[in-house]
Amino acid sequence: MKTNTRRFVYTQFLPTLVIAVLIAVAIVFTASTGATSASNDLPATSAQISDRGGCRAWGGRRLRSTNAGVMPVQYSVGLGRISADGQTGRISLAEDIITANSYTPDVLALSFFPKGPTELIRDPSRPQRVIADPGEKGGYTSQSIKQVKGPDGFMDIVVLNEWGYEIRFYHLDQVRPKRNGFYRVVGEPYSVTSVRNPNPPKIDSIEITTTKNGRAEKSEWKYDEASDTWYFFLDGVESTRKLSQVSATDPCERIETRFDLEGGSWVKTIKTFRGFPWGQEIVQKIEDADGQARVTKYKYFDDPNNPHYTYLKTTIHPDGTIERHNRRPDPSDIKP
Repeated sequence: MKTNTRRFVYTQFLPTLVIAVLIAVAIVFTASTGATSASNDLPATSAQISDRGGCRAWGGRRLRSTNAGVMPVQYSVGLGRISADGQTGRISLAEDIITANSYTPDVLALSFFPKGPTELIRDPSRPQRVIADPGEKGGYTSQSIKQVKGPDGFMDIVVLNEWGYEIRFYHLDQVRPKRNGFYRVVGEPYSVTSVRNPNPPKIDSIEITTTKNGRAEKSEWKYDEASDTWYFFLDGVESTRKLSQVSATDPCERIETRFDLEGGSWVKTIKTFRGFPWGQEIVQKIEDADGQARVTKYKYFDDPNNPHYTYLKTTIHPDGTIERHNRRPDPSDIKP
């Protein structure tokens, strides 16, 4: 068994939408009451960042939140059981920047390989994509998901237009035999998740609304390219703001300042990212920066001759405890 710890990627979870479980990597979006009065305490959005050049260690690229490998927009939709042994599955989307494709099901991915009682039907009318792991050779061709029929129910994806689509859920007794390769349904879906562009033709925001039992819950992400700032709104209330700035003295250092609304107050977290030859990595995190200021530091194997090059080396926790990683290289994982 390989013992390597893969390179560190910081993740946290977003609030759960009734059926859709929304996940945000690096941004936790927490809903709370009393948000309106607290919003005035937020600092103003930073002015447009002037181009100060790129990071030499990263091939001259300029560090931004949209090329950090951390996905600001991410969500998944639960599909219930997908196997006889109780395994559950989901379809998900992960975007580091909002594009025209973000409003289509073409970028959705499955968390499982369909087999046994679960049937997956793709949509041949949608364009094919080549899926590849960054830095790896090869890849595979995939096509947009159309329907999933499993032990717990049936899911159907319906494209409304170029700016949105719906993920509709039905009970199995609503499913009828196939026609032209797709299952037919009767009656109304018991749950609908809508993904759309709320302000076309601009592509700077994405809105996801889940409706079930007459209740709708809406989440919206917005991105300001000029200031490299992300915003998250839950049911119209701003719950998170994340500002990103490159250091004025070091183009290989990027500072993210994030504000999360918790209990009617804004909690600040500061993360420092550094540019390496392989990309950006978080090197320091300060939680509750205006309060207890808990500091965690991260170090990586940055020697290309080391078998664990690019992997996380140590984590220094707020209490001073040092956690070491990959101390015993696995010969089977050493790069030739």
